[in-house]
Amino acid sequence: MNFQTAAKNVESKVGSLSNDQKLTIYKYYKQATLGDVHGSRPSLFDLKGQAKWDSWASIKGMSKRDAEAKYISYIQNLP
Repeated sequence: MNFQTAAKNVESKVGSLSNDQKLTIYKYYKQATLGDVHGSRPSLFDLKGQAKWDSWASIKGMSKRDAEAKYISYIQNLP
C-alpha cells in the first residue's frame, strides 16, 4: 500500500475512529505532506485546534518519509 492509497482507505473509516486515532492519523499525514508544524499554538478557546497542533508538534523533526511509513502502517492496522 502506498501513501495515497492509505489516505483514500482511511476516508471510509473516519466515522468509526476515536479522537486519539484521528489525531494520530492527522499528525502523520500533516508531517508527511507539510513537514514540521508551523505557526503558533491555537488559543485556549480552540481546544480542537490545540489538540491537533500538539499532536502534530509531538513528532517535530520526523522525516516526511518516516511519517509516510508510520501513516501507512497505522492505517493498515486499523480494525
